[in-house]
Amino acid sequence: MSYITKKFKIGVTFSGKYRRQYVEPICDSLLKFGYNEDEIFYDFWHEDLINGPHGDDKLREIYNSQCDCIVVFLSPDYKEKNWTGHIEWPTIKELINTGKEEKICLLGIDNVDIDKIDGIYKYQAIIKYIDKMSPAEVAQFINKKYLHIADNSTFLTYSQSILEETRVFIEELTSLNVIVSNGYKINIVEQLKNTFREGKRVRLEKLGNEMIKPRSIFDHIISLAYLADVIVSLTEEKRWNASEIARMIAYHEIAEAIIGDIASCTVGDPLIKGPERFETSKREVIVNKFISLYADSKQQESIGYLNNRIMPVGKRKNDLDAQMDYFKALDHLDCLVAVWRYLFYYRKLCTQEQLSKFINAMSDFFTNQRLKEEKILNDVVTFKDIIAFLSDKKNAKQYVLDYNIKNQFKGSDKIANAMTYLIEHVPLFCDN
Repeated sequence: MSYITKKFKIGVTFSGKYRRQYVEPICDSLLKFGYNEDEIFYDFWHEDLINGPHGDDKLREIYNSQCDCIVVFLSPDYKEKNWTGHIEWPTIKELINTGKEEKICLLGIDNVDIDKIDGIYKYQAIIKYIDKMSPAEVAQFINKKYLHIADNSTFLTYSQSILEETRVFIEELTSLNVIVSNGYKINIVEQLKNTFREGKRVRLEKLGNEMIKPRSIFDHIISLAYLADVIVSLTEEKRWNASEIARMIAYHEIAEAIIGDIASCTVGDPLIKGPERFETSKREVIVNKFISLYADSKQQESIGYLNNRIMPVGKRKNDLDAQMDYFKALDHLDCLVAVWRYLFYYRKLCTQEQLSKFINAMSDFFTNQRLKEEKILNDVVTFKDIIAFLSDKKNAKQYVLDYNIKNQFKGSDKIANAMTYLIEHVPLFCDN
């Protein structure tokens, strides 16, 4: 008898002892990668589905045939618990024995000794131990596993080397504290996490939809690292290596931790562009030099590197200007990609009418003059194709109807895959 007709992208099995510390925060983090609760079998989210007699048979069916990827949180007590030891793990072993082991993701918690888990052998199975990982890092690992299982392996060609290097530089930044007045101390990274992107905030405030939240500056930094990995792989840009781009990404917004995010233009009538109000480059360099007074030697080196690219001088000026043109192009493109990521993230949480109003509120992101003026974006066909598609509000409104980018986009699969990855598989909000 078949009990379950619902299909899940991901299912989790675990000992209840580890629900609060591990499983629930990780499942919540998966939502930030574009999944929704209907796509993840986590028992608390689907109690109605398994409620009633024959709950054991329902669980067997879910794990055996209704999940594309099964995440097993192996803990020291996993095999001894009634549900995991007698129902869920035997179902997992059956999948292993019938050649379906590729759909299983094994995560070790609490220093589990896998030799004590029947059916797993230390020198055969490879377990990802997650005790020292954050929920977001584990969610990212699960997401990559799912993409591989779902035959989206084209996404995995993006090396994420820039993202990984960016996280190294962010770690370098975490100890940087600045005293601004009367002994008040600001931690640069924490402040970036708690400061909204002003352009999005103002537009969302005008929209009046409290459900749709603005991104933080930190969200933008991580998003930009993902974007850079993809665009570099598409255009084979050689001006910078991964470490140089990552250093710029991690440090380029540090001034805004002190003075806040100042949008490039105001919203409303008349439209006032940033350069008419202030000289952006000079302001950033001055604030960065102030921050540098509190920095250690590594941080000072990175801040000096940043300032030398914002306002280059000397014999390498032309070369450094070209590097910054490329960086600015990525920075501006991320703003448009993020609008679409909002649509994907909220299209199952908001009504079509609400999202249509969101698109209209973000109209100037679609008509963003900066993107059209960036020479490098117009010189590279890949950029032009991406911008032409994403800047069309008709495409955005169609996407809200649960359309697939690959079906909408008329260009190459390579670019369609890139946009799908950046919009549907990169988190809108980042924890770390």
